[in-house]
Amino acid sequence: MSLTKIEACVVIPASGSGERYNMHPPKQFECLGQKPIISHTISAFERIDCITHIVVTTPQDDDLQLMMESIVKKFHHIKVHLTKGANSRHRSIFEGLKCLKCILKSENIARDPVVIIHDGVRPFVDKNTIMDVIQNTKIYKAIGIVRPLVSTVISVDKDDFLKESLDRSLYWASEMPQGYMFSLIYEAYLKCSDEELNHGTECLKIASDYSAFKPKILKGGDNLWKITYQRDMAVAREFVSSHHLRVYIDENDKTHCCIQDLVSSENLNVLLFAKEELSASNLKSDNCLLFYSSLSLQSFESNLSFLIKSIENYTEDPNNWSDKYGSSNIVAIFCAQTTEMSSLNEVHTMLHRHSHKLLSHNVHLYCIIATQSTLSEPTLRCLNKILGDHEGTFAGQVFLF
Repeated sequence: MSLTKIEACVVIPASGSGERYNMHPPKQFECLGQKPIISHTISAFERIDCITHIVVTTPQDDDLQLMMESIVKKFHHIKVHLTKGANSRHRSIFEGLKCLKCILKSENIARDPVVIIHDGVRPFVDKNTIMDVIQNTKIYKAIGIVRPLVSTVISVDKDDFLKESLDRSLYWASEMPQGYMFSLIYEAYLKCSDEELNHGTECLKIASDYSAFKPKILKGGDNLWKITYQRDMAVAREFVSSHHLRVYIDENDKTHCCIQDLVSSENLNVLLFAKEELSASNLKSDNCLLFYSSLSLQSFESNLSFLIKSIENYTEDPNNWSDKYGSSNIVAIFCAQTTEMSSLNEVHTMLHRHSHKLLSHNVHLYCIIATQSTLSEPTLRCLNKILGDHEGTFAGQVFLF
């Protein structure tokens, strides 16, 4: 199935008041690194080309609505539409679906798109999971994601004595994201009773009860967990800290200032340093992004070779590299006014030679070659591809803009 022919939209209920989290503002506004949780969640969907619209439901509180509007503007979430949520999960999702219906009507979209429903506080969903949901929704019309139960489920009687213990091997924990054909889930919500809208929590049950299709169930990965309690936030911060990208740039000129502005909304830490400080011992995070602004290919290769040599000499035992740093992605950006084909061939040969050696250290090396005039937007899209779409890239690849 061609992904370019699939049109998908997303509804993200983010109207919660944070009662279980016991903090104001609610947890979706808490920061992970440089961005709020809700912004991380939005970004996971926004970088996927076939997703055209993302509806986010906001809390009913006016101040929190303004806060959400500010987040959307600050982090340039151009696919996002905001609509006020309601006082229950199902009613908020229904408000999101009604908003999406208005959008589709206003744009004269006659096709029935896939709509993904995902919690605003599940920020670590990956592209592979999202695309699996989209593709399977086109086939089966309704898709759920599950994970194995960790604890045994029991029921108790009215006097708080054990009534029944369920065999957990027969049951699964329902997770997000879920996928539906828009017309199916919208019409199912239209048929819901007030009791279901006020107290229900499972969208799959609504789809099953009020449509002719039985939801297909997919098994999800371990990155779909939901931030519910403050202890979850501590784990989330540790997760982000171990996966964030640290940006190293070798001088403070106009090009680097442009790049610094470019990555500021992408949860990247920017560190200025001199060339003599460019070494493996400075690479403290799993991902390192290196910027060079030299017009000289020789200077570019010299700087990159210096770093690679430092990596290879950092430890006497090459196997220690993965133990210390995990899998690393090094992206070297060569900015030049003009680029001749002969120079491109030299860069490609150099990268191929170095990347082959670095793979033994679990280090993946990429290169982006950009002119000054096309630096910002294409470069950011390319970075998203490298860092968020690994199956579409390979070590030693050159990206030219």
